[in-house]
Amino acid sequence: MRYVTTVASVLALTAALSAQNPSAAPTFEVASVKRNTGEPGPPVFDGSAFRQSGRLTVMNATVLMLLQVLYRDERPVDIQGGPSWIATDRFDIAAVGEPQSDAEVAPGRTLPRLSAMMKSLLADRFKFRSHIERNDQQGYVLIAVNPRQPGAKLGAAKTECVPQCGTRESGPKGVTGTAMNMDELASALARLPGIGAVVENRTGIEGRYDIRLAVEDTPPVSIPEQGARVIAALEDQLGLALRSQLTTREVLVIDHIERPSHN
Repeated sequence: MRYVTTVASVLALTAALSAQNPSAAPTFEVASVKRNTGEPGPPVFDGSAFRQSGRLTVMNATVLMLLQVLYRDERPVDIQGGPSWIATDRFDIAAVGEPQSDAEVAPGRTLPRLSAMMKSLLADRFKFRSHIERNDQQGYVLIAVNPRQPGAKLGAAKTECVPQCGTRESGPKGVTGTAMNMDELASALARLPGIGAVVENRTGIEGRYDIRLAVEDTPPVSIPEQGARVIAALEDQLGLALRSQLTTREVLVIDHIERPSHN
């Protein structure tokens, strides 16, 4: 089974995932993981209290969503393997751990200690194990049109990333995102009609931005024409460009995962 990250979010998944070596990673002092069997609803990832109290609350989230959130700052990556329930079963997580260095992380940035704790939790409670594969394929690279002022048309993020940042909408009408980095934008562009291929971030632009990319989707046009509209809107509105090129795609392959016992 193959899944594609939506937020995808850039760490060369090598040594890879802290979850691969939980003994070397920080862990939550207390963590409750329960299956959510209520009515489906929007997922909640609330780490707003982590800096001060070390608390994290996750509600109504699938394992696939958790992986997409945890690796949103890594190179855009496909997720392959694993049983079908990782995309359907929903879980509630309440956890507390020592925030330590994350208390000093600047607003709008990912909280690395919190992410490491969540990876440890997946390894411990879900018995999650994975490895990385790399495949070459035809795709695009995302670059800045004006390398002297690469982020001139981008609006700096106004929302802190804790950790509900990233893509909010991605479809025929474009991309809308809160506190997105360029890797997340590249991942979102890859899913747009008319693009539908790997997009690798080579903008050199750091930080997070509130993204509003509006693409005309009427009247109906051919797929190539829709792709041309995306590329034109990207340059005009965000000062970025897509160039066709052979790229390397990293694939996160799930080797093992189990449903957790409730506690």
